[in-house]
Amino acid sequence: MFRFVSELEQRRNGMAREKQRNGMGHLYKRARDGREVPADSHVPGTFWISYTDERGRRVRKRLEDEDRRPVESLREARRAQLRIRSPYLTRDRLCRLRAIPERKTYRHVH
Repeated sequence: MFRFVSELEQRRNGMAREKQRNGMGHLYKRARDGREVPADSHVPGTFWISYTDERGRRVRKRLEDEDRRPVESLREARRAQLRIRSPYLTRDRLCRLRAIPERKTYRHVH
């Protein structure tokens, strides 16, 4: 029989996954056979991030360290996720626009 477990009870028992900030994207692991599994899974594989960019398109990237090797630990994956998404987490719109690389400007024609 299914028993509903409240969020508070999940936290007490260590069952709940940690909540991330809005705009951080979805962190997951891709196994060697191509399956996508949760980031905290014990299945070996590399970490990927999926997020919506500033133009509204869905982006999926493999997380890599500074030496361009695939990230294989959860701690390094969180650091790489923060490195990719941190320019877009500021509340100031001007800072966000400056952080966007190679942003094209469009003129409105009246």
